[in-house]
Amino acid sequence: MNYFVREVFVTLQGEGARAGSKAVFVRFAGCNLWDGLEAHRSRGTGPCATWCDTDFFRGEPHDLARLLGAMDAAWPRGDGPRWCVLTGGEPTLQVDAALVAGLHGAGWLVAVETNGTVDAPAVRACDWVCLSPKRGTAHATLKAPAHEVKVVLPGGEAGGWTDHELAALSVDHPRAALFVQPQDGPGREANLAHCVAFVMDHPAWRLSVQVHKIVGLP
Repeated sequence: MNYFVREVFVTLQGEGARAGSKAVFVRFAGCNLWDGLEAHRSRGTGPCATWCDTDFFRGEPHDLARLLGAMDAAWPRGDGPRWCVLTGGEPTLQVDAALVAGLHGAGWLVAVETNGTVDAPAVRACDWVCLSPKRGTAHATLKAPAHEVKVVLPGGEAGGWTDHELAALSVDHPRAALFVQPQDGPGREANLAHCVAFVMDHPAWRLSVQVHKIVGLP
C-alpha cells in the first residue's frame, strides 16, 4: 500500500488541546473539499476552499517502511513518548487500519485531524481525534468520537457559523474539548475579536490560536 504524502516534519503542535507539544506531522496529499489548486478555489465544495492556506496538492508515494523511516529521521527513537499527527488535506481519504497499526507497532501515538466528512473506521484506533468541521459539509459522517472539536471562525464568506450550529457540535461530541480559532488571512484581527467575544459568551468553548506561527515554526 502506498500513501501519497506531501511532507513529513517535526514541530510543536500549534492548535487546539495539544498546542505546544512536540509532534511529527504527516501531511497527506488530497482533499475532498478542494483540490488544492489556487485557480480552482471557486470550485471547492467546502467554504474552506476560499481561505485554506495549506499546501496539500500532490504528494510522493510512501509505503509504510519509507514513511516510518522519514518519521524516525524527524524524531529519532529513544526520545518519547512520540506523537505523530496525521493531517492534510483530508487524511481519512488514505488512512487505513494497516497504517495505524504500523504506526502503533513502531511506537508512535497517533493523532488525526479530519473534517469529518469521511467514515474512516481506522480513525477509531487513533489515540487522539480532532474534528475540524467545515460549515455546510457532512461532517457528521465521521462515525468516531472526537477528543476535540476545533471550528475556524467565521469559516466562510457567508457569515460563518451560527450559535445554533456550534451548539449542535457540542451536543454531538459531549466529551470533546471545544475550540474556536480565528480564520487566518485578511480580516484576521476581526476574526480574532469574533472568537474572543464568542468564548466570553460561551465559556464551554476555548480559544485556539496558531502558536506555531507565532513562534515561527512550520
